[in-house]
Amino acid sequence: MSEEKLKDYFIVRYSLIPDTQIDIDTAIGISKESKFLNWLSSFNTDGRKETTHYGTNYALYCKPLSENCFFMSFAKELHEIIGEKTEDGIKEKPIINYKKCNIFIHTLNQWMIIEKNLDIASDIEHQKNYIATIIGKFLRPQNLYFELGIMT
Repeated sequence: MSEEKLKDYFIVRYSLIPDTQIDIDTAIGISKESKFLNWLSSFNTDGRKETTHYGTNYALYCKPLSENCFFMSFAKELHEIIGEKTEDGIKEKPIINYKKCNIFIHTLNQWMIIEKNLDIASDIEHQKNYIATIIGKFLRPQNLYFELGIMT
């Protein structure tokens, strides 16, 4: 019998904060929620979104589950060293690896269920901050700021 690995999750509520400067989209009546939904839907054509933050690469993937629910994968690039067996002994070999967490997004209630992954950050507060920072980088061109708060 195989044992299933249990995963821990935490719930956050997200906030979309419009820039104080009025942009054209806001002036013609496009809401911040519509901008966020459009961004989530843009993964259908773009596939994935990648960015670098303080020298670390991040990748996001997102698929719709229903009209108001999305499944996102958040991945952080980690550089690791593995030992490789040779005739002369064990040699260190650097590898590039991505550690990921899955995120369920419910846009109607503005919450996310995030899979806890200690390879991404040392605790859920830091993991939440990484996710908010990276998503926020993608939303800034749409004049939106993005924040996450842990629900207790």
